[in-house]
Amino acid sequence: MSDLKNRNDVILVPDVPQAPASFEWLWKLHHNRTISEKILPPFRGIWDGIMPYKGEELDGDCCLIFNNVSVEFFEPGLLKKWKKKYGIKLVLYMLDVCDSYYSKGARIAMKYIPFDRIYTFYQSDAEKYGFQYFDCYYSKIEPDVPDMSAVEKVETGSDTAIQQDLYFWGTDAGRRPAIEAAVARVRELGYKTKTGICFTDEMDSPMDGVVYNQPKEYDEVISDVMASEVLLDIVGEYSKGVSLRYYEAFAYGKKLISNNPLVKCMRGYSPEKVLYFEDPEEIERDFFENGIVTTYDGCFSPLNWISELTNFFEKNKI
Repeated sequence: MSDLKNRNDVILVPDVPQAPASFEWLWKLHHNRTISEKILPPFRGIWDGIMPYKGEELDGDCCLIFNNVSVEFFEPGLLKKWKKKYGIKLVLYMLDVCDSYYSKGARIAMKYIPFDRIYTFYQSDAEKYGFQYFDCYYSKIEPDVPDMSAVEKVETGSDTAIQQDLYFWGTDAGRRPAIEAAVARVRELGYKTKTGICFTDEMDSPMDGVVYNQPKEYDEVISDVMASEVLLDIVGEYSKGVSLRYYEAFAYGKKLISNNPLVKCMRGYSPEKVLYFEDPEEIERDFFENGIVTTYDGCFSPLNWISELTNFFEKNKI
């Protein structure tokens, strides 16, 4: 959320609450999802003291925002008390689909916490559950990347040395055959690829030139993204919605090849920037050769979402 760091009206909480090591067993019991689905365990109020804010710091202008993972570490009883006493606003942003494993804690929280607004990045969830759809949640970061010579910068219009034509680095998640098929097609066209597939069976007919089971930190991935012409996006076995690859392509001025039909519904989509394919044979040389405008106007920045949220509260006098 680097876009939000310079806002004087936004405070980023770097860590979720954590119990002392000696009481870790009780913390885990109190936050057991199976139990909490049925009923909140008694005496969870003992954790109120380790929340990152104190009541006296809050007032009616405060809005506490959680995502679907962080929300389960904050006490519903305390949040309800703060809302009633200080008039604070409570907002939840679903960064995963509502029926996924990663949203289980949020589904529990929705039963106990009176959220003023629930947002989702996934249009189908907005329609199904009555959430508010809003897709502005990507903050551009600036990792270290190889410098280019002055001549290269003039020739390419970029400050980053391009090292590969196509890039993919991610988990298997049932999509390895599709990843390797797309990579094979791009190589067949004569382009250079950099590919990593993680959490997969390395001995299962490995493809030459593909790196297996070597996860990367996100800033490393972005360094690779910036050194690539085109990003590859493949839908996983359990994937729903649009992945970060779409946002990265726009934020870093790259083209995208994707087998996710939802990309055609996203803002900014154009066939010149985003190639949707069903069969790898549909990937053609023309897409790699066409030039695109690489300027990014910040259309996916969470700053846009904060503005939308602020306008909503002002309009509805919440």
